[in-house]
Amino acid sequence: MKVLLVDDSLEVTEMLTEFFSLKGDQVDRAHDGEEAVNKILETRFDVIILDLAMPKTSGFEVLELLKNKNKLEPEKIFVLTAMNITNNEREKIEKYGVHLLLKPISIHDLYASIESK
Repeated sequence: MKVLLVDDSLEVTEMLTEFFSLKGDQVDRAHDGEEAVNKILETRFDVIILDLAMPKTSGFEVLELLKNKNKLEPEKIFVLTAMNITNNEREKIEKYGVHLLLKPISIHDLYASIESK
């Protein structure tokens, strides 16, 4: 599986990269939303794990940019965030049709969620 990890935390992306790599998956990383959009436009990924709170371009903006470019594939996108999600933000995420996972989540539960989709 080809995975894109999008998170401004180096600690998170390094831990997830190691885990997915050990599972035999190919992993690419982006540390802000702008970099993520560029990678998604250039490369086909099987799974995108997207943080919401990032500098420059937020996860919400990434979703909107992808939608506007007809590159939003919601079944592939897992929003993984530690943010306190308001009802309005939850509705917004649901409108995009992506999967929402809240931190903290065990790495094994994350992987199981991805495999079950």
